[in-house]
Amino acid sequence: MLSSGVVQYDFIWRHGGTDTTLVTFMHHFDPLPGSNFGATQYDADADGIAAAAAPGDQLVWRWSIASGGTAPVAIPNGDGTTSGGRFPSITFPP
Repeated sequence: MLSSGVVQYDFIWRHGGTDTTLVTFMHHFDPLPGSNFGATQYDADADGIAAAAAPGDQLVWRWSIASGGTAPVAIPNGDGTTSGGRFPSITFPP
């Protein structure tokens, strides 16, 4: 996080031209003190609805800035451990 803000995460099942939101959750982030744009790690569990997915369907992981100061700024971590974080990932229930 480059400034304070709330990030919203949506997991969407895209099938047959229709989007169904499976789960949405939010988290407030603040920049790390004294950090030179280091990663802020975040883990969460959320219950969502089950999808009867079929071949050709897509899972969309959308994140957006839901609220914050005058210009909240976040950069998703694509650098992994290079910036002190991990690569984003999700784990599905069995």
